Amino acid sequence: MFGALFEYGSFAAAAVAFFLFVRPCRFGVRAQALWAAVLLLCASKFHVFAALGLDPFIPELPPIVIALWGWANAGLFVLVAFACAGWFLRPRVKAWLLPLLAWGIAAWGVWGGVREPVLRRVEVVVPDLPPALEGYTIAHLADPHASSLLRAARTRRLVSLIDAARPDLVVCTGDIVDGRVNRRAADVLPLMDLQAPDGVWFVAGNHEFYGGAPAWKAWYARQGFRFLREEWVRVRPDLIVAGVDDEAAGRTGTATTNAAAVLARIPKTDAFTLFLQHRPGEARENAARGVDLQLSGHTHGGILPGFDRLVKNANNGFVRGLYDLGGGKKLYVSSGAGQWAGVPVRWFVPPEIAFLTLTRGKPRAPHADKAGQISPR
Repeated sequence: MFGALFEYGSFAAAAVAFFLFVRPCRFGVRAQALWAAVLLLCASKFHVFAALGLDPFIPELPPIVIALWGWANAGLFVLVAFACAGWFLRPRVKAWLLPLLAWGIAAWGVWGGVREPVLRRVEVVVPDLPPALEGYTIAHLADPHASSLLRAARTRRLVSLIDAARPDLVVCTGDIVDGRVNRRAADVLPLMDLQAPDGVWFVAGNHEFYGGAPAWKAWYARQGFRFLREEWVRVRPDLIVAGVDDEAAGRTGTATTNAAAVLARIPKTDAFTLFLQHRPGEARENAARGVDLQLSGHTHGGILPGFDRLVKNANNGFVRGLYDLGGGKKLYVSSGAGQWAGVPVRWFVPPEIAFLTLTRGKPRAPHADKAGQISPR
């Protein structure tokens, strides 16, 4: 959905920019032609990838090319916004001010997409929490998106930030990689260095099914990654962890995914049930099925204020942060630790790694530390 929005919306944005920016600035004929070419180039990113024989969804290009084209494309959309807002400006002022602002803000957005994640600490109040789980810590990694843009060094940094905090449990809720196993395996492999007393558990996101899912599934199995695919496991007497593949598994014919089925198989006990599902949209139904805490990603926090409204509506009202589902049931939606290379931008929604502490007590306000400054337990 959103891929098509950016792909075809880019050409619409180029047309709007031409009529609201180029024409009102009263450029000469040659300057107008040059601007038309620039706008079309900014808009044609996905189509150029396809023309070069690349997968538009997971292009294998040098990081600088991905970043620059992401910057150019984002600047186009920002230019449209400023052209609409700055209609009253004099043509000479508009001609230099709007491009400067547009592509300057776009550069900030690209930095926001690739910057080091903040470490967000959140207390999750569960009134009927088993006593032995008081103070239990879960590191939640979502959407790392290892790719031609975010490579092995980035993955190793994520691992070092998590391991330094010494959580009791580590989970990853999907969108681990963009690319095929023969090109991106080395960028994913550092995740094997994640450590926690109660294990490191993964579920697949939608992007896992766009780059050769069967090959990745076999590779993960050989390396020893522990995925929950319509499965549950009792990691300790009072804690059950369950998970499912993303719904894209069914659409691509790779696998089936059924949250209701796996949750129905969990014995009815006093154990705390943690559920891992890439998309948050089914959280209310899962809470009714007995899930105490669901962890999800997928939304990237909405990418920027305003656009997050669209993302929220597409995910049944969930976009980022902690949600109370009633009856003591909770959902946490991570803003994600990485960014898809197709749209490598964020504004005011930084990447994050969430560290959740389970408690029966009154919560303190969630807060984010500077990267690398979380205190180990």
